[in-house]
Amino acid sequence: MAPRELSALEKFLGLKKPHKYSTQGVKKVPVLQINSGPPLVGLGTIACHLVKEAKRPDLLGDSAESRAVVQQWIEHRVTKLDRCRKDDVKTFLKDLDHYLQDMVYLAGNHFTLADILIYYGIHPFMTELQSNHNFNKQFGAVHKTQLDQSFSQRASGASWQPTHGLQTHSHFTEIK
Repeated sequence: MAPRELSALEKFLGLKKPHKYSTQGVKKVPVLQINSGPPLVGLGTIACHLVKEAKRPDLLGDSAESRAVVQQWIEHRVTKLDRCRKDDVKTFLKDLDHYLQDMVYLAGNHFTLADILIYYGIHPFMTELQSNHNFNKQFGAVHKTQLDQSFSQRASGASWQPTHGLQTHSHFTEIK
């Protein structure tokens, strides 16, 4: 799944020349061979590289603290969500819902790479998420971006529609 996510991320970022990804190992860790050096290995590493290539440092956080939070969520995606058994997904989502209680996005009030990668990671479970209000608030905002369109074109399954009266504007989301 990671190569599809990375291709969708490239499209979202507006990168003109698509990369070719391979995978390694039993867990199919994504690998990107770049011309100027050794291969880049891992979803988080490659995603950060793509963001920098697209000259979108805002997606990595706008302060030392938010950059740390973004990295924390990227690690959480790779170490927890990607290794989560289907039975444990609900627990992960409840924890995520609790975390988002007072926020719109994972790193506060700004959309970041963390939102993108967590969104891609939970996309297959969207139908189970309708009951998590805070989760819907955050991912309703993410869903309304080009992000969902670029990912949905590459992933199987129906597109998820946010609930709870979300009204999305160009730079922010309000709860009615």
